[in-house]
Amino acid sequence: LDFTGERPVLGDLDDAVRNFMKPGAKPGPMPRLDLQKIRVIGVTPVGPVEAHGQIASTGPDQFVMQLTAPAAKIQLYNAVLQLNAAELTATAASGELSAKGKFELAEFQFRDSKLNAVKVDVALDQRFDLASQGGAFDMAAWLKDVRKLDLTASSDAGALNGHAWDGVRLTAHVPAGEAAGELTFIAENIRLQQGAVGRIEVDG
Repeated sequence: LDFTGERPVLGDLDDAVRNFMKPGAKPGPMPRLDLQKIRVIGVTPVGPVEAHGQIASTGPDQFVMQLTAPAAKIQLYNAVLQLNAAELTATAASGELSAKGKFELAEFQFRDSKLNAVKVDVALDQRFDLASQGGAFDMAAWLKDVRKLDLTASSDAGALNGHAWDGVRLTAHVPAGEAAGELTFIAENIRLQQGAVGRIEVDG
């Protein structure tokens, strides 16, 4: 995976995934497989970060995946990347997908960008059909398939691409069996190149 911004995020797999997901593509059943030692390398501006895990498929639209990135700190000149934790688990069976993810970035500094205490926790249950996965991402269609969603994301003071903030927090909650949910976004002391905003708060 490429997180430098110089290449597609999926790196060498980008073309294959685009062809697989393009409109009109009719993917066949997922093949049976059992990969016990997967290594995923994420290339960052500071250096590579590795995740390890496994993936197994026992039949059409049925799979189990688990990836974990151990804590790591990379320091190069004035650049720093300190990862505390990253985990992803997903299970698909009988037309249902359940996934959980966790990401904790203690510190990231590179050129004029700086991130501190970035935390993301997400849990998702949704309808899942491999044959229907294709074309451009449709937010409305995806939300119709969501059965349950819990998302919390936050960051302390930071700066990115010439913009800065003192704190950001996003929460989203769609209870099981409900057709609607709650969304909250709060950002403190936003400094943009065009001006500044003391606080932004969105509830819905």
